[in-house]
Amino acid sequence: PSLHDLTKSMLKMATYYSALEAFVDVLSRREFGAVNHALCASVRKFLQDYLIMIAQLETQFLTSDTFTVHILNIHTISTSHLMLQLYSLAQELLKKNALLDDESEEDEDSEDDYDKVLEKLNDNKDLIPGNMSTEKICKGGGVLGIVTKRLETMSGDPAARALLTSLLRDASRPYMKMLNEWLH
Repeated sequence: PSLHDLTKSMLKMATYYSALEAFVDVLSRREFGAVNHALCASVRKFLQDYLIMIAQLETQFLTSDTFTVHILNIHTISTSHLMLQLYSLAQELLKKNALLDDESEEDEDSEDDYDKVLEKLNDNKDLIPGNMSTEKICKGGGVLGIVTKRLETMSGDPAARALLTSLLRDASRPYMKMLNEWLH
């Protein structure tokens, strides 16, 4: 039972990674704007760091006889927490963009929820350029507002606060550049 629980928590992290990859692929498209593109670039950097960590842990597993599943879990706890924060931010942005149904929030503990998100992102016919209505797209200040709101909500969690501050800083660069050009 303990190995089952450890494996289940690590599988959630892997599922978050897959969902975030799909999220980045969708929201980094041109029609979602520069702020979403910058946010996706920041998330992509975090996902790259995640892959590096996984490669390092795999090397440890292959070279050390004392490396166990429990040690692997200990090394991935903080990363799993940050992946959950990114995943929940991604879900909120997808809901605002009408790419994800609000009903999935009710089934948060359901194991099929992750599969629904991936399936929705991969199979959505509305994502074909030219098919999307512009009123469904949340971009620019709306995206920054969502990240800021999450930052306020998570202010008691230092790791989530650092992650969201970094995301907000990266995502707001294009917005501030446009605002400065408009002002000057």
